[in-house]
Amino acid sequence: MFIAARPLPADICDLLPCPPPPQAFVISFTSDFIPRLVYQYMYSPDGSMHGFVNHTLSYFNVSHFQERTKPLDPLHLGYQVDLCRYKDYREPSWSQTPYEISKEYWAVLAARLAFVIVFQNVVMLMSAVVDWLIPDIPKDISMQIHKEKVLLVELFMKEEQGKLQVLDIMSEHRNGKDAWSKCSPRPRLRPRLRPGIGLAPTPQNPTPH
Repeated sequence: MFIAARPLPADICDLLPCPPPPQAFVISFTSDFIPRLVYQYMYSPDGSMHGFVNHTLSYFNVSHFQERTKPLDPLHLGYQVDLCRYKDYREPSWSQTPYEISKEYWAVLAARLAFVIVFQNVVMLMSAVVDWLIPDIPKDISMQIHKEKVLLVELFMKEEQGKLQVLDIMSEHRNGKDAWSKCSPRPRLRPRLRPGIGLAPTPQNPTPH
């Protein structure tokens, strides 16, 4: 004899892939997809990706190093280094606000957030269209479920009608018994005689002489 356990329903979150917002944030903030688009359509002189790497690097003056962070050997490369490059969107050292966040940073950040919103709305719209085109329950099964509901409602109505008929019959029977008890004559009670006391003889009519 084999005993099979009923399979437990799995959580819907375990079956579905990662929801749209985390995917949009991963694509937008952990890759160069958005910075490349921003550079190509806003800062590139010819609409190509030529010069993209140079655009993402900022300038730093090595003379601005703190005392304990300066290179031990400034001539390690064989020549004096005055400027170095690092990946960030900041103002150069010769600007009025050195090393502050540049306007390119805010442009890229706005593009990243816009991409998240657009990506989420597009995914939700496509999900709604797919749900509308492909229903969760097939049409024949939904019709069968509808018929079962109609049959259950009819059965319930029949049961309620049967209960009402039984109640009507019981009330009519009770009303008929009460009417019969009111119309039937009451039995006369015979007087009880006390011991030692007799009934007075009734006078008889004298016979005519």
